[in-house]
Amino acid sequence: MLARKFIVIVTALLMPLACGDDGNEVQDEIEGTADCAQICSRYNTCVSDVDETGCIDLCEDAADRSEAGENAVERCEDCLDGKTCQEAESCWAGCPVAVVEE
Repeated sequence: MLARKFIVIVTALLMPLACGDDGNEVQDEIEGTADCAQICSRYNTCVSDVDETGCIDLCEDAADRSEAGENAVERCEDCLDGKTCQEAESCWAGCPVAVVEE
C-alpha cells in the first residue's frame, strides 16, 4: 500500500517532465500568470475599469505567443513594481494590457 502511494506521488511529480515541460516552463507559466494578474489589477486601479479576467487572458495569450510578448509582460511588471499610479503612468505604453470593458 505504501509502495503504491509512493509510485503515484513520483509519477505525479514527473508528469510535467514526461509531457515535455521542464521545471522552468512550468515556473515561467506560473510567474507569467502572476505578472498578468498584477498588471491587469494595477491597470484596473490606476487607469480604467476593465474586466480583469478578460485582461489577464489576453495578456497571457500575448506572453504565450512569443518570447517578445513574454518579455513585454516581465518588463511591464518590473516597471510597475512599487510605483504609485502616478509614477506608473510611463509604464503603460510598453505593457501588453488589453482593455476589456466590464
